[in-house]
Amino acid sequence: MEKLVKRSANMDKLEYEMYQVMPQTELGAGTPIFGKDYQKFKEYMEKYIEEETLMNPKLWDATTNRYIYYVNDYPIGQVGIRTNLNGFWRTRGSQIFYTIRFSE
Repeated sequence: MEKLVKRSANMDKLEYEMYQVMPQTELGAGTPIFGKDYQKFKEYMEKYIEEETLMNPKLWDATTNRYIYYVNDYPIGQVGIRTNLNGFWRTRGSQIFYTIRFSE
């Protein structure tokens, strides 16, 4: 069974391990979680949750919702959706992005 689950600060070791085997950068997107310890992973999860409602100036004042993609309760990737469109993201960037484990 496939499902998308909104990321939360309650992500556990399965999700942490997923981020350690996904591409660090891909098509201009990246994950700063790669290579970080579990505590840093938890801190990044809290930061990403804030980005759902607070404008991030590093992303040209965008807000982003992120989801974990599961198959049979096993996390295989992430999906991001920018929830507001500004001039930068309308003309140069992507509003929907994803990253999948190499093994999947």
